[in-house]
Amino acid sequence: MRGDALLADSANLIAAVQALGSAVEKQGILPEPVAGVLAGHSLMAILLAGIQDAGRLDAVPPSALRRRLGSALTVGDADDTYVLPMLEKADAFFRFVQDRTHKAYVDAGADPIRVEVPSLRDAIASPPLYLDYYLNFVERLRENPQVASGLLQTAELTCFDALLGDDAWKADSFSHLFTTEHKGLLLVALKCLEVIAGNQVASPLHDIHDLPFRGSAGKVPDRREPSDQPTLFDPPGTTKRLGDA
Repeated sequence: MRGDALLADSANLIAAVQALGSAVEKQGILPEPVAGVLAGHSLMAILLAGIQDAGRLDAVPPSALRRRLGSALTVGDADDTYVLPMLEKADAFFRFVQDRTHKAYVDAGADPIRVEVPSLRDAIASPPLYLDYYLNFVERLRENPQVASGLLQTAELTCFDALLGDDAWKADSFSHLFTTEHKGLLLVALKCLEVIAGNQVASPLHDIHDLPFRGSAGKVPDRREPSDQPTLFDPPGTTKRLGDA
């Protein structure tokens, strides 16, 4: 089986994160470390979805992607040709019955009363409010493919190393993953997570704002460098000995 066949579609990933946000809102505050772990995985899901859709923008215009995502997130099918037309027919039928009933009352001498009946199609088909923000994030990923290509690894090291107090992420071999550009996109992804799932889900990751991303995107990582070399985050002139942390 191909590897990409195991990856959920972007709409399914977004819907899962939204469902988590709804569940957390009903459940209440999550304890640690559960809150941090779920937040980290939710951020990874948003990034996976965004990278998928950024790749799709090479083949479809943003308006088409927006339409497909809106359909997938509302009726569950990006290429739906049945549900919305059926709802339109239902709306038309309700209007017909309402107009006929209204006319019968008026013909019987009653005063005309107009009651607005909500549209079933509009109630179902209205895209989620976060869709525009998410698509803005997708376009930012597409505009910077070099950074976007490594952003999943950046997020993994950030959520499950840096925010947990470890320092493996500071190694020179990872410096190309911690540039200011990486931090900028990661913070947009974090805001996207907050917009989709709510602040309670995203709050365990807010310390990302304070992490020092000072790597160099042009540096080629050398994972064979001797261990006595200082890391990117050590003060200038520092020399590390074997066995130093």
